[in-house]
Amino acid sequence: MYHGSLTKLPRRYVSREKLCLRATTDYWVNALDGAPFFCVTKPIDPGLQKTLETDIVPRLLLDVPGQPCAQELADEPWLHRFTLIFDREGYSPDLFLRLRNQRVAILSYHKHPAGKWA
Repeated sequence: MYHGSLTKLPRRYVSREKLCLRATTDYWVNALDGAPFFCVTKPIDPGLQKTLETDIVPRLLLDVPGQPCAQELADEPWLHRFTLIFDREGYSPDLFLRLRNQRVAILSYHKHPAGKWA
């Protein structure tokens, strides 16, 4: 939440206050051990899916250590560069396909699944 007077941020729902207040949204990206890797702050929040594609994944492709090289990816069709874990806000089969094409693995869930995937 923002309590200053230097700018007029958009209002967003703040669950702990049960009100719409001026605020930014922070997306924290953590390493496997839980240590913070980096943070993306959005004054106008386009949503997790858009932020993943435009801010988080491009930076991870550049900065994550130990990614397989192009030859290793070509030799192993099931090998991935790294794994993203996020909540149901990021659920989108279209996003999953785009991440798969970039060889990024994901772990997520859908709150109300409607049957088994093919």
